[in-house]
Amino acid sequence: MNRAAHITRPPRLWRSYGRAAVAATAFPALLYGYTEWTIRSDIADFVLIILVTINAGVVYQFGHRIAPGLGDMFRDLPATATDPQGAVDDILGNQWMLPFGLCYGAVIGGGAWMLDPWHTPDLRLWLAGFVFCGSVITGMGIFAVLRFWHALLQALPQMDLRILNLSRSPLPAILRINSQIVMVTAVVASLAILSVVLAGYDRDPVVILFSLFSLFLVAATYAVPVIPLSNRLMSVKVEALNQIEPLIEAHIRDRSNQPRRADHPHPDKPLPDLDKLIEARDMISAVRTLPPGGQVSVSAAGIVTFLSFLPSIIDYILNKML
Repeated sequence: MNRAAHITRPPRLWRSYGRAAVAATAFPALLYGYTEWTIRSDIADFVLIILVTINAGVVYQFGHRIAPGLGDMFRDLPATATDPQGAVDDILGNQWMLPFGLCYGAVIGGGAWMLDPWHTPDLRLWLAGFVFCGSVITGMGIFAVLRFWHALLQALPQMDLRILNLSRSPLPAILRINSQIVMVTAVVASLAILSVVLAGYDRDPVVILFSLFSLFLVAATYAVPVIPLSNRLMSVKVEALNQIEPLIEAHIRDRSNQPRRADHPHPDKPLPDLDKLIEARDMISAVRTLPPGGQVSVSAAGIVTFLSFLPSIIDYILNKML
């Protein structure tokens, strides 16, 4: 079959809603910037306007580009192998995605309204409206991440995982997709916090809560899929060790002229070579289940941590310089 037939496309709802959300961010950005210039004769939060608009584009493009990878991942999962496009549609084309995005935008826009950095009614309304529009696509992205978690956790019990073959599908695809989600979430969160930091707003509790929420979201995108997956791998690891340990114990009993345990599966059959059993046990024991990807995942987590704290680092440097 033609490879093109296997390529999963972004759902129509994501394409249409996403484009509309990006356009609805760019246009108010221009209007808010113009209004601020008219009233204040400058655009003090120019960086905020630019970064919020960039974030909207990043979220939309990421959803657009990750769809084929999601399709490949779902094609390797038993629960969704027959309809990977449907699984992707449920994540990026769910009917509740836009309402969730609107609610999220209303919350973040309400925070901007409460912040009211310029103490000017006209600018207060325009800022809240712009932040609302710019946050809708982010809310849609958060909803898609929640659906991704739901689909992955539902499929986890049916996955055929092998502790000595972590490169066997679907594990590499899951870790690859999740790493991409974590990295983009870290970038979006960093830009969002950085936009507030460089705008020069007071360290209002609203700003602090938003920053903490953004950092929590980054941590959750890594932990929610990886920890259950690691727990599942740990159970597979324990099961494999439980098959080897009785054989090693039987060797020890034979050498000490003790009868084998009554619950030994094959009390009268010859045992495998002891050295090979010990080697297999050591190999299994050495397999890291948290993180499942070993050093690659640790490196990704390190980069994510840096991106998450980057706004605070820049803010500290600017405060020292000025």
